[in-house]
Amino acid sequence: VDLDYYENRHFEPRPIEPLYYRGGQWRTVRDDKRIRFRGINLPAKTPSHPSHLKSTSTLSDFYASRYNVSFVGRPFPLSEAEQHLGRLSKYGFNLIRLSVTWEAVMHSGPGIIDDEYLVYVRDVVRVASRYGMYVIIDPHQDVWSRFTGGDGVPAWTLEAAGFAVQDAAAGSGSGPIHDAGCAFLHQHYDGGGGGSPPT
Repeated sequence: VDLDYYENRHFEPRPIEPLYYRGGQWRTVRDDKRIRFRGINLPAKTPSHPSHLKSTSTLSDFYASRYNVSFVGRPFPLSEAEQHLGRLSKYGFNLIRLSVTWEAVMHSGPGIIDDEYLVYVRDVVRVASRYGMYVIIDPHQDVWSRFTGGDGVPAWTLEAAGFAVQDAAAGSGSGPIHDAGCAFLHQHYDGGGGGSPPT
């Protein structure tokens, strides 16, 4: 693929407009033209703050910071949104699947909303729309939570169900769910906590 061709060409994206779905096709309300979507996934599954938690192999403060994280700036900082979304638009993409996790919205506790993160998501959607890109906001989770080997749901949900997310007596590097073999957490391997994964 000649990326310079896409990077340097002048491209006017089709403006965002109301659509309807009928007979297996998305069509514009105004002039009944068919829209063909070409989509790309923009995952945002790990926190942006504390910055060392961007890596899934970091155990430092993994448990201790579970209520004090931020996903603002994931999948990229807002200051880079024009660059990234403009490039994707030039490459022909007109649809984004943007992962938004429950933990990103409500990590501090039940009903405590991270308004700064929601403003960030709104602003990313606005930039995408300027480049003719529709956005599907995907309320995402895999394997429940970062604290059960996946991503998506806040740690406090596990604690509300009676699970001990962190063993306070054992220190910040101990996770009872992992230690009991109930979940595999990458943070305990590959430099995070030593050892090798079970086979």
